[in-house]
Amino acid sequence: MRTLTHPIFIRSVEEDIGSIINNIFREEYGQMPRHFTPQLIVDAGAYIGDTSAYFLSRYPKASVLSLEPNPESYEIASRNLSDYGERVNLLNAALTPEDGRVRISGLATGARVSTDGQDVAAITITTLLSNSGFMSIDILKMDIEGHEVPVLTEKSEYWLPRVKWLLLETHGKNIEDELLPFLKGKGFTIHRHRNVWYCENRKYLSS
Repeated sequence: MRTLTHPIFIRSVEEDIGSIINNIFREEYGQMPRHFTPQLIVDAGAYIGDTSAYFLSRYPKASVLSLEPNPESYEIASRNLSDYGERVNLLNAALTPEDGRVRISGLATGARVSTDGQDVAAITITTLLSNSGFMSIDILKMDIEGHEVPVLTEKSEYWLPRVKWLLLETHGKNIEDELLPFLKGKGFTIHRHRNVWYCENRKYLSS
């Protein structure tokens, strides 16, 4: 694919094809200012690694932290991101408000934190940022099937002011009704492109 530095493996299933169409061809996560040159990108809900591959290809000087809790999707993401070397760190973990362990249920793009299902590692943005060696996150992409609410609203006072751009997959009106006013109150300006909310942290940029 012309927008990717390296080839990508996908299965002939609806979820893989749809993800490639939206993330690679339509570039739903690619509507950033042209002059923007991120150093650290966090891809929470990496699925098969297509969005991470897109970020790594578009921003050749950026490092990417990718999280994918579903073991099957994680294995495919590992295959798709291996050629990018040390620029990407892929973790088989879920993004949560607290470090520890959680259970996930659902398949493919629908894998989510649940009360039952597979036991996986859980990690916070605070821990990711502390271990990264960076002071801020230039792009935080979150597609974690509704778990965005607790991650963003619980114990986020340390790291949320350090996020320049927050890219959120749309997951229903009830979630948006709760999250968007919260983010606006934290100094983010918000607009929507297709299925993604682009949230820019004006307070961070002005500081």
